[in-house]
This record gives sequence, structure tokens and C-alpha cells, in this order.
Amino acid sequence: MQKKARLSISLARIGLIAALYAVLTLVLYPISYGPWQCRVSEVMTLLPLLFWEAVPALIIGCFVANLFSGFVMDIVFGTLATALAALFTYFIGKIIKSKAMPFIAALPPVIFNAFILPLMWKLFTENAGLYWVNFGFVFAGQFVAVYVLGLPVYYVLKSRYKMVLNNKKDN
Repeated sequence: MQKKARLSISLARIGLIAALYAVLTLVLYPISYGPWQCRVSEVMTLLPLLFWEAVPALIIGCFVANLFSGFVMDIVFGTLATALAALFTYFIGKIIKSKAMPFIAALPPVIFNAFILPLMWKLFTENAGLYWVNFGFVFAGQFVAVYVLGLPVYYVLKSRYKMVLNNKKDN
């Protein structure tokens, strides 16, 4: 495939994933922000296992979604958590070659968000609550989004697009 065509496909994939993440987060606004969140858009955090473009896409999508959170520090720390999670997920997919890989790769989005978001609230809000209580809430919401919803989506995408994924040279 020509370089320009590959670049176009990559940019389109980045734009589509980023937009989908942001829109899904905003459509489900009441459950997408705060300590009691279950950000359904986090279903897409396993996409770096299939497409490298998902890494910048998730970062951009999270950044855009967090612009609407009403909390400036969420733009910084929430996006940082997503960036770290996306990168770790991508590299886990490259390094670990076992059937357990998707379950291991699903850990970074849960862990980074569960540690970073409560820390952000503790440091930058007056009504921070208990760190470990907020950790538990974020962990539970992320677990539902990534493991309960995200892993089935990952397996469906992987099986449905197996031929496409096996034929690509850019990942």
C-alpha cells in the first residue's frame, strides 16, 4: 500500500476513534465524570491491541471529553492516565504472546485511572473524600467498562476483522 494511502487510513482511524470516545463520553455525561464514574467509552481502551492508531486517538478523545468535565485538572490528569494506559496496553500487546494477553493488557486502564484520578481529587479539590474509597469507585467503574464490556468488544472485533488485521503491515 502506498505511503499516502496508509497515512490517510491511519489519520481516519485516529479521528474516528477519538471522536467516538469523546461523543460516547459526552452522551453518557452523568456516568462519565466524578468518583462514581463508569466511563463506557473506556471500552475502547483495548483497541491499541488491534491498531497502533488507537494510542493517540484515545489520548485525543479523552482530552476532548475532559474539556467538558468542568474540572481543569481532569484535562491534565485524566488525559495523563489515559495516555499511560494506552501506551502500556499497546506494549503489553507487543510483548506478551499468550492467550492471557488481553486480560493482562486490560489492567493498565483500570489501574492507572484508579490510582491517578483519586489522587487528583485529593490534591486539587476541597471535597476529596477518602482516597481509597474513591479508588474503589473508580476501580469498579473501570473494571466494568474494560473487563465486563471491553473484553467482549475486543474479541468480537478481533474475530470479525481477523483477515483485515492479519493482512496489515503497519502495526
